[in-house]
Amino acid sequence: MAAISTGFTVEDLDRLRSALGVAHAELDPWGNLIVTPASDLHEAVVGALVAQLAVQLQATGLFVGVNGVAWRPAGGSGYLNVPDVIVLASGWNRRPGEDFDVPPFLVVEVASPSTRAFDRGRKLKDYLDGGAQAVLLVDIPTLAPVDAPTFELHQRDDAPTIAPVRITLRVGGTPVLLDLAGFDAEPTGP
Repeated sequence: MAAISTGFTVEDLDRLRSALGVAHAELDPWGNLIVTPASDLHEAVVGALVAQLAVQLQATGLFVGVNGVAWRPAGGSGYLNVPDVIVLASGWNRRPGEDFDVPPFLVVEVASPSTRAFDRGRKLKDYLDGGAQAVLLVDIPTLAPVDAPTFELHQRDDAPTIAPVRITLRVGGTPVLLDLAGFDAEPTGP
């Protein structure tokens, strides 16, 4: 993870991602850029989850965002977080300070060796304190210390639910099945 100090805002993130050639960048409370390059396996898992959510939530009108919808939860740590996947209300809007008018229905973080501790610590707390209905942490072998793909679902007042390979959860009232069968090793190229 690298940081470049300059006082950036959420409006700068798309331009910076393009200029630096990275898919994932976040801001700390002081506007410092945090760059966390993702592996091919990480991006493949994110893509699979986005595809599954998009198909199953299509009729709801909910917005499924990937690696680019920044969120600074009110009452959180002050960091501008960029979840791997976020599901928001149709027609979502930001309030001043990068918070949403309606909190996310779902936030997903896929583990990376360099970010797993942040995902399970500060970011999880930020997301729950910010009102996210559900936070799903995803572990994949080679990216985390697990033997099989694993989901860990956090909801505000409930104990975490842990499920290997598949999980069914409610997103904005709609039941959704997420499946990571086959993601048990780093993909190999052609």
